[in-house]
Amino acid sequence: MKRKERESTKALSVPELESERAKKSKELFGIGFGKSFKQEGNPLRERYLRREIAMINTWIREKSPEPILSERSEKK
Repeated sequence: MKRKERESTKALSVPELESERAKKSKELFGIGFGKSFKQEGNPLRERYLRREIAMINTWIREKSPEPILSERSEKK
């Protein structure tokens, strides 16, 4: 993600970020599915998508009004 694209994506609302995350996740799934059929493609695209999804998840957590508890902290 380039700097301008990153800044514009970070400025989105939580529902828009969630839809963007869903798009990236579908694309990542497609790449993994294509790898199982030995289709050629950009091997670094999978890494970039995972990182973009992680950034989007971080922005969603930052903008979320209530704290998101992990499963480990709920079990205690």
